[in-house]
Formats: sequence, structure tokens, C-alpha cells
Amino acid sequence: MIALSLLLGLAAAALLLPTASDLISLGRVLLGQAGRRPRPSSVGQPRLLFLVPAHNEALLIEACVRSLTGLRYPPARYSVVVIADNCADRTAALARTAGPGVSSGATRPIQGSLERSRGRWTGCRLGSTTRW
Repeated sequence: MIALSLLLGLAAAALLLPTASDLISLGRVLLGQAGRRPRPSSVGQPRLLFLVPAHNEALLIEACVRSLTGLRYPPARYSVVVIADNCADRTAALARTAGPGVSSGATRPIQGSLERSRGRWTGCRLGSTTRW
């Protein structure tokens, strides 16, 4: 009988662990300690170049660029280039105003960004929502 009580007690404790973790997280939020993680240092971080192809994406380009420029990553270690060529809307202008240091246009901004980088980049291509 004692063994069964101990076994049931251990099972109950195991099932309450997620609840205890949630209560600790809630306490941190209420005390204002949550989300105060510092940005990682740029030492040893790879450099990132985000190429965002966009054609007539005026409705979505600002949110996309803001999302990329708001990354928790050292700003000196990444660049955002929006490739917006021959758009009939204001995609390129909206991309330039959405984030600091964002280049947009056809091939010239890409070449300029790569020339300014003078280093190795880890690339990430973000697909456009427009179907060609």
C-alpha cells in the first residue's frame, strides 16, 4: 500500500511539473523580468544578407522589411535588400522607408550592398508571394 502511494505521488509530481513551470513564467511576467534577454554580441556571428524578391508587393513589403530589421541579431551583421524591379505600385519606395539601411531596386542595390560588405555572407532568400 505504501509503494502504491509513493508511485501515485511521483506520478502526480511529474504531472504538476508543467504547471509549476507555467506559474514561474507567469511570476516573471508579472514582475517584469520576462523578455529582457540582451542581443547577442556580434563576435563570431555569421553575416547575413536577406534578398527579398518583390514585384507589386505594396501591401506586404513593409511588414516583411520591419520583421527582418527587427530581428534579435546584431544589426551590423546583416543587411536587407529588396529586389523590386519594374513595379507598377510603390513597392520599392515603401521598402526603403520601412527599415533603416534597406536597399531596393533592381541589380544596382544588390551590387552596392555586396561591395560594401567586403566579407563572407550567409544568404537567405525569401520568396515573394507573387506568382510569376
